[in-house]
Amino acid sequence: MRARMIQFGPNKAATSAGRVVLSPEMNAAVAARHSRTADGLDAILESIDKSGDEDKAIDSVFRFVDYGHRSIVDMIPVSIHIEGVSLFIVEFLWSLVHTGGGQETSTRYCRMSADDVYFPPEIPESLADEFRSQVKKSLDAYELAMEFWKVVSQKCPDLVGVTDDMDAKRAERFRRNFVFDRSRYFIPVVCRTNVNITTWATEWIRIVQALLSSPWDEARQIGQLVRNELELAAPRIVRHARFNEASKAVIDGQIVSSTLSGSGLFVRGLDPLTKSLHLFNNLASQPSVEMLLRSLIMHNKVGVGSTVMEFFDNALSDPKVLERDLGLRKNRYDPVGPTVSALPVLYSFKGVATAEIRDMNRHRPGVRRMTLRPEGFYFAEDQILSAISKRDHDNEIQDMAITLARTGVMIGQSTLGLAEKLLGKGLGSGAEAAIYSTNLGNTFSFTHSNTLGHLIYECELRTGPGVHYRYCSHYRELLRKIYDDYPLLKKFVLEGSGEPE
Repeated sequence: MRARMIQFGPNKAATSAGRVVLSPEMNAAVAARHSRTADGLDAILESIDKSGDEDKAIDSVFRFVDYGHRSIVDMIPVSIHIEGVSLFIVEFLWSLVHTGGGQETSTRYCRMSADDVYFPPEIPESLADEFRSQVKKSLDAYELAMEFWKVVSQKCPDLVGVTDDMDAKRAERFRRNFVFDRSRYFIPVVCRTNVNITTWATEWIRIVQALLSSPWDEARQIGQLVRNELELAAPRIVRHARFNEASKAVIDGQIVSSTLSGSGLFVRGLDPLTKSLHLFNNLASQPSVEMLLRSLIMHNKVGVGSTVMEFFDNALSDPKVLERDLGLRKNRYDPVGPTVSALPVLYSFKGVATAEIRDMNRHRPGVRRMTLRPEGFYFAEDQILSAISKRDHDNEIQDMAITLARTGVMIGQSTLGLAEKLLGKGLGSGAEAAIYSTNLGNTFSFTHSNTLGHLIYECELRTGPGVHYRYCSHYRELLRKIYDDYPLLKKFVLEGSGEPE
């Protein structure tokens, strides 16, 4: 585990043009000076103390660069790379980022390894063996799923989207993504990954406060590592990056609360998997396999909801307003007009897998909140059903599908069962570790408050060609819900038309 700040520097063109190089805090001081003087940039740069003391130089330009002066500290960009941390903690990190951006190691392109797993110290000793056994079984299931989907990708090119005239390298990329996209649900969230976040110093202060105030040892370690890097980038404000009682209360409440999903939903999440066990003795034939998969699909259907403040209902029913705000857009990057871009919207997904929440969580505008109580388990059962339906008489696919279906139900049972045991112990006794016992296929409730303009962009991005099939399904379902309430919008949303990123 490590955190490394990347310092920005001039490129060749900037150097040749004689552009000045400043540290992040000095740049903030220079920018802040503009609000206190009518002098231009050259005069401000000339006023910088030339003794070589950074603190003295900053004070010579603007003396009060501190956390309380947020408009100043917001001008200090900091880019930090964090490596060797669990998939869960990266998900938690993204939930804290409201501005800025970044990237993380993608399960669509990189294979997860059993050799790089984090074992949280919060797991009680009485459950440690069960936890380790579950992680191993999940990673074995991941490998099993990879083998199944590789066979399907070769025998069912129509499912993959590969055509006879497609370039060989592109076809191989399609097959690889097809396999990874459907196998990743078995990946335990304790697998390690890497992430870069580039945002402002004030964001980093808030992020570090949350990390240092969380109940997870891993998060606190990362918080300290990031704090050390902030000492290099923004030493004047790093003293504010410390434990925060309010942050602790919010995170603790997120673990023990089920307000987003209903108080009884967690226990009910076990039922469909339990009821499916009676089908195991009859899994020797295709009809019984299909019965199992269809029952899981029906139960695990993702629910969506959206609300727009009633004050704006008239605007979304006015074709003149929609034409003005959306009518000239040619792609998702084109601007949205003033009324639609300002409309507040709250949308939610019930029973969406962590694998998808990881990217939904990266749409930064607004506030995002995921429950930390698992509700069910998805292992691409609808895709398995499609595969066996396409190859009714292919014994290899049929036999592998039976094994994978059986494995998926068992993994779902074990992840939900262990999470239930840990949550029952309460905070400080293991409940905080329950989230670590889950896989990318475990499902949760996820809520996002945003503006309609940003949501339209999100829906257009997630329904474009080449997008992950689950994103496409979730966002198309959300759009159906929005169209039911505001049918005129359908004409103006560029659903499924954007080029893939």
